[in-house]
Amino acid sequence: MRLIICIAIILNLQGVCFGWVHLRELRGEYYKSHLTYKIFNDRQIDYCIQLSDRSWNEDSLDIQIVMAIETWLTSNPDFFAMHVAINKVGCDDPNMDLQVLIGKDDERWQLGAFQSATKIGTHYFSRIQIISDFQWKDNGTGKIYFFQNFMELSPAFDSHFLEEISIKGKATLEQVAKNSDVDYFQIFWSTYRVLLHELGHSFGLGDTYTPEIDKSGDREFRSEKHPSSMMNDSNYFYITDDDKDGIKSLILRFGQIKTHPQ
Repeated sequence: MRLIICIAIILNLQGVCFGWVHLRELRGEYYKSHLTYKIFNDRQIDYCIQLSDRSWNEDSLDIQIVMAIETWLTSNPDFFAMHVAINKVGCDDPNMDLQVLIGKDDERWQLGAFQSATKIGTHYFSRIQIISDFQWKDNGTGKIYFFQNFMELSPAFDSHFLEEISIKGKATLEQVAKNSDVDYFQIFWSTYRVLLHELGHSFGLGDTYTPEIDKSGDREFRSEKHPSSMMNDSNYFYITDDDKDGIKSLILRFGQIKTHPQ
């Protein structure tokens, strides 16, 4: 029988355990790469964008990155109360906390997109990589999909629309696809949806679907149920209750032990 120790029991709190999981790497030195640590120490997130393909619109990616970060921050009153500043910097900036990289990757192209806790010298940061030449085939229709800029899928997908589906309101991918008459899988394989999910990893949350939860998740910081959520099937443009509980648990973990989250 698997032994699962819930953080709500450890901290004697109610209403925290539901379906989240922490990344196992938070136990090692790479906890310093994650945004929850950065927020507690600096009250800000400094991000950069690196594009190997100049056909991507950096201005619209800026909007999506900031909105995705704000979506996670506003989902928790503790984060919101910290008045976290979001700044764009160069990728060579020594204070850079988050790098968003879009380009080809011959070795890991099959992953599509991923987050990696990164250390260069003494500099720790979170890297989100979207592999521009990734392709996914729908076996039902035979149609092939690749990553697209979400804001270029429809004229309606502007900054106000992002705020409506993520912060002011709550929209699923199916709802956006139906209301905008855009192919569901085009939306699924688009930048904004991917950024929202991968930022969950940047904060310190793991995937809650199998087998990933057992590969990278921490058995002592997880719960048994893993419902549909941003960190599970990623079918949302908003932070679900399960994701919120995961963020709450990260804040408790980092907040009680300022130097190291073990």
